[in-house]
Amino acid sequence: MIDLSFSVYVLYSLFCLIFILAIGERIRPFHRCLISGLLLLLCFLGMHYYLYTTLVFKLFMFYFPITGLMIGMFYAIYISPHDGAKAVFPFLVSIFFVTVTDSIIDIIMARVDYELAQILMIQLICLAISLVITQFFLRNFFLTAIRYTNSGWISMDMSFFVYFFIMYMMIVTLTEYDIMPIRVGLETLMLVIFVALCYMTAKSLHEQEESYQSQMMARQDKAFADQAATFWESEKQMAILRHDMRHRVGLIRELLEEGRTDEIFNLLDDTDDRLEKHKGVRYCENVYVNAALVMCGRKAEEEGIETDIRTDIRENVNIDVQALAVLISNLMENGINACAKLPDGERKFINVVARDTGSSLVLRVENSYSGKISLDEKGLPVSKKEGHGIGTKSVISFIERYDGMIDYSAESNVFSVKILVNYT
Repeated sequence: MIDLSFSVYVLYSLFCLIFILAIGERIRPFHRCLISGLLLLLCFLGMHYYLYTTLVFKLFMFYFPITGLMIGMFYAIYISPHDGAKAVFPFLVSIFFVTVTDSIIDIIMARVDYELAQILMIQLICLAISLVITQFFLRNFFLTAIRYTNSGWISMDMSFFVYFFIMYMMIVTLTEYDIMPIRVGLETLMLVIFVALCYMTAKSLHEQEESYQSQMMARQDKAFADQAATFWESEKQMAILRHDMRHRVGLIRELLEEGRTDEIFNLLDDTDDRLEKHKGVRYCENVYVNAALVMCGRKAEEEGIETDIRTDIRENVNIDVQALAVLISNLMENGINACAKLPDGERKFINVVARDTGSSLVLRVENSYSGKISLDEKGLPVSKKEGHGIGTKSVISFIERYDGMIDYSAESNVFSVKILVNYT
């Protein structure tokens, strides 16, 4: 039977596992993460129960934090879709909550003589409160920061490591009475640092979002300007062609009378080429969406990418068409970037299909790609590059705004995004 005082360490270890599973992101199925975590936890606790019953307390405390930190970081990296400092951050946060809870218990025990079972219950309540606060009030920001911001994670992790090292050295060298004021001060300082770093991360993320939106709107404005210029140039050339048509018809009559069929065919081909050259591109009736499709379609063609665009979006739909145009631009631009990475000789293509059902819009964008695309437990693509991922957040925001659905898939070197949004 496990010693009741050892149950404290069981509780702490179990909390860290629950925190990682509940707060962090997972690249593997939940049942696999849970089973592997429980097995790792049982092995870890079994080994340390032997050390707990064999070694003196100071020596046990020398091994438990170090090995626990190493195993916890290994597990966090194993289940996380992220790499390095970003992957272990949720685990380090769980350890911080454990140290704060332990300090609260030490302060209580210094004033009131509770039984160990009562202390365990208080610890359980404190850990549960920290988990609930994080889950319901901090998790959205937590996941947003982890998913879309790559800078600053090493600094945040190192601040935790320095804090843990100082706490660890004090525990193994000083008495509880001597370290308590220092411990409380360190935890307060750590909390201030954590809040400050979170604020800087949030500010950086907000700046990235604003920069992304500005870039997309600038491209959208350029697309409208290009379309307008193309339209007026086409109108000018068509007016010239209409003016010349009477002369061309007369010339054809003369050539017919003379029986010069070859010259007639050459003249007709030239006329057809002129008409085709100055014909405006029109993918759908909606001017905003059409501008986005023209802009991205032209860019894809310049990159040597095959395009197949089929849409029937009406001019007047009860939806933010500018936001829809930005969304389509974002998806097509991601496809263009993916195709650009393909080696020469491989097929590069982007297919766009949009169907207006009258009450909703169904959109599918497919493109070729090479390499590996990671999807998290919600099926969302995970970016590991600085500055990437903001576009995905913009897409999700648009979907949530119109109570829609989105599905990403990556199979047989074809990346596909399927979107359904309802008109308001």
